[in-house]
Amino acid sequence: MWIEPVDNHWATPVATCVAALIGAAALGVGAVWSGVSDGGALGVLLLSLAALGALWAGLTGLVLRPRLRADGDGVTFRGLAGTVDLPWAGLSVQARRTRRLGRDSVSLELDDGDRLLLLGRWELGAPPAAVAEALDALRPGGPR
Repeated sequence: MWIEPVDNHWATPVATCVAALIGAAALGVGAVWSGVSDGGALGVLLLSLAALGALWAGLTGLVLRPRLRADGDGVTFRGLAGTVDLPWAGLSVQARRTRRLGRDSVSLELDDGDRLLLLGRWELGAPPAAVAEALDALRPGGPR
């Protein structure tokens, strides 16, 4: 179940980011404990890498809020390289379904001809197909 967006913006839920940060702390403690207790360098390395990954996911989810915002002018995407404004004119919005390694996935595809942005459920905090429908409903003049 997902929560309806407020003010037409989407981002990773705060609770999910906090859970990732708690997981990062637990993995970090596990890495330290593993290094102290048995001195296994490979275990320490793997736990440390997992902790860094969880920390990265949690922090980017909290810092890059909202990840996607829509208004009458177009769509604004916030990423690591900065903010990208995509005007409605020439913007293609669709939910792309793919099947890889026996698993179905859906991503939101935003294409303005110059750049292609692919966003998943993690970045949006909502099903990409539902976000595509909401964006089409917000587009002045209706869907393209």
